[in-house]
Amino acid sequence: MIAALAAPPLWWSQGTDPVISTTAAANNQGPANIGQAKHMVKSALDTLRPILPAVATAIEADLITPKPNPSGGTFPAILNLTVPDLKTPEWIEKQKAPLLIGQLKAIAHPFYNRLNTAAPTWLAAERTSNRTNNADSIFPWTTETTDDQNRAVANVGQLKAVFSLRFQTLPPVDPTGLDVDGDGLVDDWEIAKFGSTAAYSGTDDVEPDGANNVTEFSLGLNPLIKDHPLVGLVSVKVVSY
Repeated sequence: MIAALAAPPLWWSQGTDPVISTTAAANNQGPANIGQAKHMVKSALDTLRPILPAVATAIEADLITPKPNPSGGTFPAILNLTVPDLKTPEWIEKQKAPLLIGQLKAIAHPFYNRLNTAAPTWLAAERTSNRTNNADSIFPWTTETTDDQNRAVANVGQLKAVFSLRFQTLPPVDPTGLDVDGDGLVDDWEIAKFGSTAAYSGTDDVEPDGANNVTEFSLGLNPLIKDHPLVGLVSVKVVSY
C-alpha cells in the first residue's frame, strides 16, 4: 500500500470531531494506532450512512459481528466501536496499541467489498485517483500473499491511503453506479453535468483545468468549472477513541 496522492476527502475535516488536524505537521511515516483506525472507521460510516444507508449498515455489521468458527464457537469481531461512558486508563491505553497491516486490511475489507458491489465504477475511479489501484484486486493491495507483512505496524500514510474514499461523490440517484457506456463516469452524473451520456468521455477535460472528467468525478468537482484543487494531505489527528 502507498500513500494517497489525490486531494483528501472532505469528511476527514468536517464535523465536531474531525479525523484530521489541519494545523499539525504531516506525519505519514509515523505509526498508526487502533484508536485512530476506530475514529476513521466511525467517521467513514457516519459520512456514508446518509448516502448509501444499506451499504453503511452492512459494513458496520461486517465489522462488529463475531463470525462463526468452523472449528466451533466464534471468531471475535473485527472492531468494537462502542465507547464507554467512563474512559478508564486501561481502555485509553488499549486505543494506543499499534495498528498492524493485517488489522488495517481486515478493517478496510468490508468497505471495499460492499462498495464494489454497490458502486463498482465509482470505487475503481477512487482507487485510480488515489493510485492504490491493482489490476487483480478491488482492494488497495494485491492478491499476491508471498510479500505480505501483515504483522508489521501500519503507518499513518497507509491508513489515510486506504480511507481516501470521497463518499460525498457517490451518486445518490443511482446507488449501483450504472455506467452503460463504460467511460468511467456514472451515467446519472454525466446527465446532470452534461445533459447526456454521449456529450463527453471520461478522458475529456472540458474546461480545461488539467483534470479529466474521471478525475473531476472522483474528486466531487464540477467538470464545467476550473476548480481542480492542488491540495496536499494533512495529518490524521491522534485520538483515543
